[in-house]
Amino acid sequence: MLKADYELSREDVQDLAGRDALAAFFAKLGYDTNERLVQHSAAMGFTSDLLKSSIVHIERLASEDGGLLEVYLLELKSVTVSVTQAIVRAFRNLNVQHPLLVLTDDYQRLDFVLVERYAASPGDKKEAGMAGLAVVSTRQVGVRPRVLTINRHNPGDVALRVLRRFSYTEGDSFAQYDKLLSAYEVADWSEPFFNNRALFSDHYLMQRLPESQEWKNPPGASAMTGAFHALRDLYADARESFNNQPGAVARAKLLEPALAMLGFTAQPVRASGQRNHTEIEPDYRLYARSGDGSSMLALCLAYPWGRYLDGKDDQRDSETSDENPGAVVVSLLDRAGADGANWAIVTNGKTWRLYSVKAHSRATNYYEIDLEETLAQPPTHRELAFRCFWFFFRAAAFQPVERANDGEARQPCFLDTLVSESERYARELGERLKERVFFEIFPHFAEGFTRFARHQGLLPANLENLSDDERHHLLEPYFSGTLTFLYRLLFLLYAESRDLLPVREARGYYEKSLEKLKHEIASKAGSIEDEAPAKLCAAYGENSTVLYDRLQELFSAVDRGDALLNVPVYNGGLFITQPDPDDPSPEAAVARFLATCKIPD
Repeated sequence: MLKADYELSREDVQDLAGRDALAAFFAKLGYDTNERLVQHSAAMGFTSDLLKSSIVHIERLASEDGGLLEVYLLELKSVTVSVTQAIVRAFRNLNVQHPLLVLTDDYQRLDFVLVERYAASPGDKKEAGMAGLAVVSTRQVGVRPRVLTINRHNPGDVALRVLRRFSYTEGDSFAQYDKLLSAYEVADWSEPFFNNRALFSDHYLMQRLPESQEWKNPPGASAMTGAFHALRDLYADARESFNNQPGAVARAKLLEPALAMLGFTAQPVRASGQRNHTEIEPDYRLYARSGDGSSMLALCLAYPWGRYLDGKDDQRDSETSDENPGAVVVSLLDRAGADGANWAIVTNGKTWRLYSVKAHSRATNYYEIDLEETLAQPPTHRELAFRCFWFFFRAAAFQPVERANDGEARQPCFLDTLVSESERYARELGERLKERVFFEIFPHFAEGFTRFARHQGLLPANLENLSDDERHHLLEPYFSGTLTFLYRLLFLLYAESRDLLPVREARGYYEKSLEKLKHEIASKAGSIEDEAPAKLCAAYGENSTVLYDRLQELFSAVDRGDALLNVPVYNGGLFITQPDPDDPSPEAAVARFLATCKIPD
């Protein structure tokens, strides 16, 4: 049977207030903590001035397989990106194949850092050098930190999910390290049990769908239970059996049985070897197992176990290493849509993705589940996690069902209904947002600029008594400045929500981000809506501009780039913060206005 991960609660994480607590935590997760050992920087070869001045305490908490996988605690004076990178470089030279580090300076935030070794291409080596990371040129192996930052007092659902995946359930340290790597992949996911990349509405999935009768009382509930147990048996030793095996092995012994358990008849299109790129074909056409099988439900692309699904992969894929699965699925859906196949499943056995011909971006909009992790969930989370897989990947989800829609009888499938309902919700939200932005928020910001200007003497006191032309001349820069300020915020809100900016880097960009600023203000407002205005008035001064100044720093980082924050230079005029004094362009004029005039807190 597949070994389940250990159950963890928020209290387990909240208790991590010291060295002994962390050792007990890893012991609970199945690690051998019987040989804890306090270390010294010099003895470990940590001789750089940065590390000698930063490290307060080093201790080995756990050791597996004679030191092949070890857990170290490092107490630091301050946890920074530069110190983390220096520690990772130092661990490169130690006789520890797979180090897992816990870094902290106050036990309020804990950084769980996995030192990843990877085969480095020439481009990787150049980028690593620019980032201060290490590449061993003789063996073409690089190291980089994979970081998960946990707020000890308030760990989120995704953080708990990742820490549960730290459970030592594998047969050896190499397999456990591979599992740890996959845990860091899911750290970037959008929700606790699935990753929805804008294929559906998150709100609809999290709020509306659970309220539906179909979700509460699923048809074929016994089939879902049976499929869960059958898939757990099938995946019991999947990592050991299929890792580094040809794709044909995983397709025959893992994927085809799994598709049958989901209710599909899988018709193979290609047997093995390279895909025919002159006429790209799927690996399978999927039909309903019951019925005449005349109507194709979906296409399926199958790759070797654990294969990278967002680009090329010559490490795990010897047959189609040059393929980008996202590009292949776009080509398939473009051609198959006319034949009635509106959906495609892409899987490497471990990860399962759904793509739709109706998506705005067919290559990057998808719904994703880590099935191995789902099946290994502890009992308290198992039913909900598996339901998030079963409802979306069973054959019945692709089969048309007659439904009443706006007074008409139509036959969309379950997934088509989710897409259409998500689009309707998005349209309604868009209309509400548009109205609120331009009729409430824009005037609010404009009032802030003019209030500051009057307080600073930048606008005349008798503004209301001036002629319309005079007022228009004086206020036109305020209109343009407010509009640009608003667009900057909308840009950042979108970029951060889509991970186009590294908002998940808790010790880096997050410290300057709009996301952090939002959370700070929300915490000051409290959770009781009626009390929020008074609390905000008490927290923020009427004439203070601390919030605006912080936003200006963020705008500058986006405009000019910031290597320490991992922010590239933005190639556009929206975020200009230091215009040339002789630049006569409207963008430069607005930038000068926004540098001079502010909005009070």
